[in-house]
Amino acid sequence: MSKTSPTIKLLTIAILANVSVIAVLVFFYFHIESARGNISSIIDENATRVEEERSINFVKDLVFDTESLRNNLDSRILTKDGIVGFLESVEGYASDVGVTVNIDNIAEEDIEGNKKFNFLVVQTSIEGSWYGVYSFLSFLELLPVGSYVSQARINRVNSGEENTSLLWEGDIKFRVLKYK
Repeated sequence: MSKTSPTIKLLTIAILANVSVIAVLVFFYFHIESARGNISSIIDENATRVEEERSINFVKDLVFDTESLRNNLDSRILTKDGIVGFLESVEGYASDVGVTVNIDNIAEEDIEGNKKFNFLVVQTSIEGSWYGVYSFLSFLELLPVGSYVSQARINRVNSGEENTSLLWEGDIKFRVLKYK
């Protein structure tokens, strides 16, 4: 039997201990790297969820903050049930300013690419004083609904009599935004 010196034994033990420590360190390194990858993916998922939650909260806040504006806009769009009342208010205003109004035609006009709204197209003929005709036309321009005058023709009526008050007549076509 050969005798190994204590130095060689200590060297062998030190080498085995170093190899064991290196093996343990390599094992922990790969284990930590794996855990770090898992943690990174969890952090990414969490960041995505936080961003989604922020977006949802932003939309909720936006919906809440704009509720009065949306209600105001909705009130400016004529409903299916509101057409008769709307036309009666137009005729009532004409009567208030001394204008005779005849509704000659009412039609619906689609808005290209829009499935929710269309236009109610109203053609009228009017007759009255200059002030009345002008006031009525201004009223149509300032209606509290989404509307605009698309055509207007106003002429002075020659009655042939000099002492009669001047009459004006006209044809007005206007569009009003309404729900389908």
